[in-house]
Amino acid sequence: MSRNRSFDPPFNDTVADDSGLLARVWQAFMREMWERLNPLGIELSAELLNNRATSTNISGMKFDYRAVSQVIVEYLVQRITTGGGATDLCESGSFVCTYRPADVSWDLDMIFEAQPDDAGVAFFIGADGQVGYTTSNITGDASISRIVWRTRSLRAKHSSYSSMVTR
Repeated sequence: MSRNRSFDPPFNDTVADDSGLLARVWQAFMREMWERLNPLGIELSAELLNNRATSTNISGMKFDYRAVSQVIVEYLVQRITTGGGATDLCESGSFVCTYRPADVSWDLDMIFEAQPDDAGVAFFIGADGQVGYTTSNITGDASISRIVWRTRSLRAKHSSYSSMVTR
């Protein structure tokens, strides 16, 4: 970690050390940038199944309480069909997942949902941090049925339940 915890690159320092590896000051700078940028997340996606009455896991959307305490998920659901009874549903929204260490559980609360459409998807989170969904039944031939999301997270760790304590 850089001593001054700033965004300023150490331009006045040598980039490589005598062995040709990244110099320590540059390693510290890169680690600091990773720590700041990683919580912003990257865009991911997963397929959604039609007419799911029981919770189905969203592949790739599982949160580890040892690493994060809160996650904000910004999402877009696209459920588009063609042919007879074609449907075009696009829902944009966001929800927050918060780890509750005393209960050893996660909460999922909707912040903003169903814009411009209600795509007929409900979200849930299990005690293991796995986010799941249910879907309504829509007609037509499946064309696009997916969720695209990005997460932002806060570690907010404490030594009583995690070895990844915030400095």
